[in-house]
Amino acid sequence: MCDPCWFVSATDPKMCMPRLVLNPLSFFVTVLLWSAGMGVAGAASVTLNPSQDTFISEYVSFANPNGTSTEMVIGTQGANVGHTRNRGLIQFDLSSIPPGAVVSSVTLSLRVTRVPLSPANSDFHLHRLLQPWDDLESTWPLRLDPDENWGTPGGQEGLDYSADFSGSVLVAGAGDYTFVSTPELVADVSRWLTNSAANHGWLVKTTNELVGFTARRFASREGFSGAPVLEVQFEPPSSPLRIHRTAIVNGEFCLSFNAQARGYIVERRDKADEGEWTPIWVLPAGDVPMEFTVCDPLREGNRFYRVREM
Repeated sequence: MCDPCWFVSATDPKMCMPRLVLNPLSFFVTVLLWSAGMGVAGAASVTLNPSQDTFISEYVSFANPNGTSTEMVIGTQGANVGHTRNRGLIQFDLSSIPPGAVVSSVTLSLRVTRVPLSPANSDFHLHRLLQPWDDLESTWPLRLDPDENWGTPGGQEGLDYSADFSGSVLVAGAGDYTFVSTPELVADVSRWLTNSAANHGWLVKTTNELVGFTARRFASREGFSGAPVLEVQFEPPSSPLRIHRTAIVNGEFCLSFNAQARGYIVERRDKADEGEWTPIWVLPAGDVPMEFTVCDPLREGNRFYRVREM
């Protein structure tokens, strides 16, 4: 909960800090003392290309690390190469997002550059990776050179990557595909912002790797165009809660503050140090930050106001 924000009366300069009082009779002097305030933070977003990406494969021709390839082969190949499986690994550097930001949306866009002659359409899933890897070292059996292997070749569910998928998209022909935002994708990125050491990115695989001809070639960060794009929308860290504007309008005292996407209560009482606080307005949690103004009829004597989070 943020500390409540009070006002001080010029009639009692000893009460400037930390408890602040509003006297409507000295209102205009009070405005001069407390005219500065915070601005609305507003929503923000970043668009990122991968910090590393690669694919790992059972196919002998792709047995070495593929981190410098301009394409990532992901999915199951055809019968002529034994229905060999291929999985993608992709990671993003999130350091450009400020600490304490609240993530609201996460989307990942990939571009399919080539498809098989007789393609089978399939859902591609994103699974949160649980172990570190390196796009210049990782292969189907090897996670990190020289001797750190995956739990099983290609990665073990529950050990190397999450059994639950965070995003899904149906992939057919060549073109751009987007994993739309889900609560799971938002949770993944939020987790990594809190603990960057846990950010190992996502594993990309088809939902049913027993189906042949689902393999697709996706543009990688080394490609000439169509590199993967992660877009994260977020609310920047909140500034301290503060009443930043006051006015007397039509016989009412009005105060304004910047509300984030959470609930607030505006309260008053007649004495600074004692008495019950009386709610005069309850602001439910909103979807976006906004400036909010509350007004209360004037009367004789002092009144003390505060705004606090619910």
